[in-house]
Amino acid sequence: MEWVVKLEARNGWGEVETIEVGRRDRRVLGLTAEEMGLTLAVGKSLLGELARLILQAQIEEFTTCAR
Repeated sequence: MEWVVKLEARNGWGEVETIEVGRRDRRVLGLTAEEMGLTLAVGKSLLGELARLILQAQIEEFTTCAR
């Protein structure tokens, strides 16, 4: 099973941009209960990338508006 995490950003003037945060491919067959879901490491990685992308988008919009 493949999971794609996307961030949809709508700027102050209504334009929408979809940004891919991460992509994970996990097998389904043969998993144990402990292997289901996200590992802490994968969760932290996705959250870190999400925070980076949000900050980048905010800085870009701020600098556009400040010009």
